[in-house]
Amino acid sequence: MKVIYAHTDSLFCPVESIDHAKDTCNYLNQQVREIFPNILGLDQHPVTLEFEKFYSSLGIGITKNRNAGFISWKDGEHLDEPEFVVTGFAVKKSTEIHIAKIIQEMVLKMWANGKTEKEVTKYLKQAYQNIKKGKIEMDSFLKRSRLRKSINDYATLAGGVAGAVYYNTHLNSSDPITDSFITIKCNILSGPKTIPLNDGTSRVATYISVKEKNELLPLLDEGKIEIDYEYYAGYCINKAEPIYKAMGWDMYHIYADPKQKTLEDWF
Repeated sequence: MKVIYAHTDSLFCPVESIDHAKDTCNYLNQQVREIFPNILGLDQHPVTLEFEKFYSSLGIGITKNRNAGFISWKDGEHLDEPEFVVTGFAVKKSTEIHIAKIIQEMVLKMWANGKTEKEVTKYLKQAYQNIKKGKIEMDSFLKRSRLRKSINDYATLAGGVAGAVYYNTHLNSSDPITDSFITIKCNILSGPKTIPLNDGTSRVATYISVKEKNELLPLLDEGKIEIDYEYYAGYCINKAEPIYKAMGWDMYHIYADPKQKTLEDWF
């Protein structure tokens, strides 16, 4: 039997059917018992292979423990509808921004369903342009986090923590952020444009953090800040990079100017 992927206590093997998988699992368990007898007389042999899931389609990344696919059978039962399962990708992280999760999940599903490079690239190119042109709602970019220690104890002030410094220094010094916050990367168009650092120097501010998202609305409406759509466009599309690397695909065409003709367009 061919093993296409193995990690920790899991083996992924191509099989013809669910019945074939069950028979193979029984056969392998018999072989294990013959080679490694239960010399301790345990109620159950210490090494037992279990047939857990049947993937109707599966994509495996080049980094260990990264895979995504659709299963039609698990834990002894057939599923009424295929279930999408994913391991090791950002879409599983609770702290990831909403739009990045949506884009990566869609790409993973397309990948697992055998969509072509051209089809996936077309989707990502449109997503990239939509974000870059500001066609995505603010909520999709918000990230919730919290201070793990006093701001003065951070060796480096970056991301949301730097945004909290901006809030505490310029927006609400009388009621500063001391715990949880919402942050967004932005370009500051008017008002204070730097944050003080712990070493006594200062740096250009690129993040703003707030306690509640409604604190951001006046800043946006009054033109004091604008969401850094360019950054988020690149950030979100970059979530597809592991899939492109696994397939040997080229991400160049995602970022290319949509008005620019490709070689195919000339023929």
